[in-house]
Amino acid sequence: MNETTKRLLGKVLLSLVLVDFLALTVWVIIEHGGFFTAMSDLVSTRLGQLAAFDILISLSLATVWMVRDARGRGVNVLPYLALTLTTGSAGPLLYVIRHRGPQRSSS
Repeated sequence: MNETTKRLLGKVLLSLVLVDFLALTVWVIIEHGGFFTAMSDLVSTRLGQLAAFDILISLSLATVWMVRDARGRGVNVLPYLALTLTTGSAGPLLYVIRHRGPQRSSS
């Protein structure tokens, strides 16, 4: 399998993960009566608080990486940051799908 095929396959698989994640996100929010109710339910237990804090740390690290990588590629990172703030992992997933691979040469 050549590099182009591997890269395309990776993008397809990550796209499937992204679509499934977004569908699950919408379903959970609807099931819990809206975004704020879902967040309230999440942090109502110690286990949920731990999960929320872990997600916050992970998304913060992903955000720092996206900003640095986008700067090196000359990419506008703001849409991905907005998506990260509103949907969580969808922002970094979409960024990787759209900008995976070697960085552009600065010459």
